[in-house]
Amino acid sequence: MALWDMPTAVRTVESSISLPVAKVLPDKSQPHLDHAFDYEIPPRLDEQAQPGRRVRIRMAGTLTTAWLLERSAVTSHSGSLRPIERVVDAITPVTTEFLAFARELAHDHGGVTTDVLSQAIPPRHARIEEEWLADPHAHELFACEPDEGGWRRYTGGAAFIRRLADGESPAAAWQALPGWGDDSVWTLLALAARACVASRRRALLVVPTRRDLTHLESALHARCPGAQIVVIHSGLSIAERYRAFLAATTGSADIVVGTRAAALCPLPNLGLIAVWDEASTALAFPRAPYMHTRSVAKARALGEGCALVYGTASPGVWLAHAIEEGWLKLVAAGRSEVRRSTPRIHLFDRSMRERAGSAGRGILPARAIAALREGLATGPVFVEAPRPGYATTLTCSRCRVPARCSSCGGRLAADHRGRLSCRWCGQAVPRWRCPNCLGTHLAHSTVGARRIAEDLGRSFAGVPIVSSQGGDRALPQISHERPVLVVATPGALPVCEDGYAAGCLLDAHAFLDSASIDVAGKALRRWLSTASLLRAGSPLFVVGELPHDLAQALVRWDPLGYARTDLTERSSLGLPPVFSAAVVEGACGAVTDTLRRLSDSVRVLGPVPDGENRLRAIVQAREGPVGPMLHAVAAQRAARRLPPVRIRVNPDDL
Repeated sequence: MALWDMPTAVRTVESSISLPVAKVLPDKSQPHLDHAFDYEIPPRLDEQAQPGRRVRIRMAGTLTTAWLLERSAVTSHSGSLRPIERVVDAITPVTTEFLAFARELAHDHGGVTTDVLSQAIPPRHARIEEEWLADPHAHELFACEPDEGGWRRYTGGAAFIRRLADGESPAAAWQALPGWGDDSVWTLLALAARACVASRRRALLVVPTRRDLTHLESALHARCPGAQIVVIHSGLSIAERYRAFLAATTGSADIVVGTRAAALCPLPNLGLIAVWDEASTALAFPRAPYMHTRSVAKARALGEGCALVYGTASPGVWLAHAIEEGWLKLVAAGRSEVRRSTPRIHLFDRSMRERAGSAGRGILPARAIAALREGLATGPVFVEAPRPGYATTLTCSRCRVPARCSSCGGRLAADHRGRLSCRWCGQAVPRWRCPNCLGTHLAHSTVGARRIAEDLGRSFAGVPIVSSQGGDRALPQISHERPVLVVATPGALPVCEDGYAAGCLLDAHAFLDSASIDVAGKALRRWLSTASLLRAGSPLFVVGELPHDLAQALVRWDPLGYARTDLTERSSLGLPPVFSAAVVEGACGAVTDTLRRLSDSVRVLGPVPDGENRLRAIVQAREGPVGPMLHAVAAQRAARRLPPVRIRVNPDDL
């Protein structure tokens, strides 16, 4: 069968060259153009026109870039074929197998093939291409011996490394424990890459953030000295990205490491794909067809026959489902090793505050303050607040009803002098009275990092206090040699070289304030990721009201047990990952027409309003994937020039 689904050939094209018919895919995002078109290859372009290269064609009177899928001697087109104008690439960027993979991946997500290719292949840079042709960078794979190292802590870990080194392709879900130095997750990922290279194959490692990339790159240089390592991330310039792409695709690299931008990088002789923190929202592609690195890695591993490992401190429902199905094997430590390697987690809810009396009414419980003081004697400690800023939520101190404006119903806020005003209409509120209990005293139910740092400055006089918040204000790392108190927001807590001596998570219940189906799983993953930065046996105080089952999973360090319970509930509701589902969003008429065109093999929830003149619906497949059905409907609508809809298949925020 040909690479692309094509009609039966009706005639042979006569030419002075062999295989004069080019099957090309226009670089267009319209679904109805997502198929092969026949063009003729002029004799002058015979050598240059190779499958996997970009060409220029004239379509509807306009010069357009297209991908050359394959060459043939026959065509189903009855008239004369238009010629290819020119060949863009001097180097073949991708193989025909990768083009077929991109098509399958796009259709599984209800999208268009060229949208996948545009995220996998960077724009051509002529100067870098000329430099590369002048010096092709011939490279032999780095020779090394495998090292099991810290993988021996995990049941099945050493066997996973041995199978990699023997050239096999195991697929594993790795539940990582906290560790430092030789036992850190970055060192273990580097050892997995080393074992893959020892089998004369290449490794691809993907992490969520640039900070993670820095740590992993350092570990790779330490554990794989002499190996050619290529780094790919969105911060590279066009020239740097194209140079890294050429090094990877032409076989001049042993290991490719990067953020989600690297997940689609074509690699010859790929032996291992490793994805760290697989449930991270940073690994979701923000452009159509809205893939997740997790599904990209799975599709590549199955298609290319390479090894696959998902690493995370907190396996979620997707990994639990894969383990239950049997195509992923669990690599995890035994309970005794878990107890020996993890911090001690203490919950502090409202009932504990009441029992503590006046000692439990502050922003930090007295027990947490004492633990932080004790920890400062041996190293840094931290306090994590759910939000930046000062005070974010005011409630009645007696009945905890949120304080709202009597005019517009907006939430009230207080400045640094305690003056009240409405966040919505800006009206000043000189006197406030609770409509529920008639109380007049307010309390901060949720406070920001700036307010917490201000209060801690009085409680920990003489102790250096460091603030680390999201974006450019996040600190990458902190020394373990001096006592310091770090006040951070989620995701911005800097890594301590030897682990923190104590920590406190404030207002943990704030992470559950969302309509997402996966809100509890995301919260647990965030808490355990933060807890992983503590030393073994160090105390972590979690302040907030948590559901009992979630609290037990946190205290026992059992995220997989919680994920399996969640998986059972999703199965009964027909939700991903057990069943395929998609979110369809767009203008009212577009969504309504799209749902009308779907077959009876799907179940539709909604549509519901999603802003002004917009609708949102969930489409559930009764059997099989839902993506190809939505792609077919999108192609029908695009052919009639109807407004498009946004399709997201199996999103985490369903």
